[in-house]
Amino acid sequence: MLQKEIIRDQSNFSNAEKEVNAFVQANPESISSLSVRELAKKTNTTATTVMRYCRKIGYSGFEEFKFNIGNELKDLDYDEFEISVEEDSLHVVNKIRKLYVDTVDNTLRQLSLQQLDRIVDRFETVPYIDFIVYDQSAALAEYAAHYYSFLGKICRIYTSIDEQILFAMNADPKDHLVISISRSGATDRLLKVLKILRKNRIYSVLITSSRSAAGAKYSSETLCAPHNCHFDKMGDCVFYTSVKYILDCFFSLYYSAHHDEVLTIAHSYDSVFSEKPESKKL
Repeated sequence: MLQKEIIRDQSNFSNAEKEVNAFVQANPESISSLSVRELAKKTNTTATTVMRYCRKIGYSGFEEFKFNIGNELKDLDYDEFEISVEEDSLHVVNKIRKLYVDTVDNTLRQLSLQQLDRIVDRFETVPYIDFIVYDQSAALAEYAAHYYSFLGKICRIYTSIDEQILFAMNADPKDHLVISISRSGATDRLLKVLKILRKNRIYSVLITSSRSAAGAKYSSETLCAPHNCHFDKMGDCVFYTSVKYILDCFFSLYYSAHHDEVLTIAHSYDSVFSEKPESKKL
C-alpha cells in the first residue's frame, strides 16, 4: 500500500504532518507500540493530524497504519543506488541493504557452479591456501584465512611485492592454491607475480572486476566480482561485498563436503581458545 514516492514527496503534507512523517521514518520499529495519542505527543502534533497523515499515505486509519508501516518502510526499494546529501537514516540503511542484495544477486548470475566446484575440488588437494593481495583486499584475506583455517588449511597472506615474488618462485605447485584479489586485475606488480605462478604451474584463482582483465590469461581460474567505479554509488563496497560472497561460497562448499571434519576442528579450536590458563603455584 505504501509507496516510496509518498515518503519522499511531502508536497501534500502540512508542516505538522511532516513532523509525523519524519518521526515515522526515523523510528519505524517503535510505531507498533504507540497509540495515536502517544505518536501525536512525540511529534508535538494532535491525534487528528496523525489520522490525517495515515489516510494521506494510503491507510484507512491508525490501526491499519500501525500494523503495516514497520515492515513496509523497511522494505523500501530503490531503482538506483546513490547516497544523497543529508538523507535520513531510514533511506540510508535501506539503500545499503539494497546494495548488498543486488550485489550478491549480480555476482551469483556471473558465477559458474562448475567453476566453483573445480576450485573447491582443488582445495582438497593442497595443504596451503595463499593470498596475493594489496591495500583493502588484505582485510578480506585476513577474514578468509581465519575461516579457511577451520578447513584444515594453512593460510598465508602476502602483501609486499618482495614476499609475493619470492613465494611464487619457490612454492611447490602440488602444495599450494593461490587466491589473488584485485579490482583491475592488471597492475604491473600483480601481473609480474601471476606470470611467475603460471610459469611454475601453481594453481591460482584471480577475483577481479572483469573476466577480460589482463591477469586472467595468467590465472588458472578467473572469477568476476562486480565493481562500480563511481564513489557516490559506493563502488568499493560493491566490489568487496561481491568478493566476500565468493570467498564465503568457497568456504561453505568445502564445509558441506567435509562437514564432520570441519566441525571437529572448530570444536577443538573453541576448547583451546576458551581454556583458562592454569593458576601459578606459589
